[in-house]
Amino acid sequence: PVHYTFTDVSHFFLARARNLFAEHDFIDYRIFDINRPPAEQGFAAASFDIIVCANVLHNAVNIDDALVMLDRLLADAVGADTGPA
Repeated sequence: PVHYTFTDVSHFFLARARNLFAEHDFIDYRIFDINRPPAEQGFAAASFDIIVCANVLHNAVNIDDALVMLDRLLADAVGADTGPA
């Protein structure tokens, strides 16, 4: 089954998304601050297969730290090439 987590830093845009995508029952809506550790916000490590960042990375105080935190949210791909042998 497909499950999608829509996040934003503001309740305003989460409410808009809830209205826009109301017919889709596979979406949940959560606050997420790119500048705070995901675990502190209730997001478990390795819990996402894909992350799409639209109009958010420019808000990161430190882009390198933000990307590392996002990477930790990604599940390991089964059979993925992990680099040189």
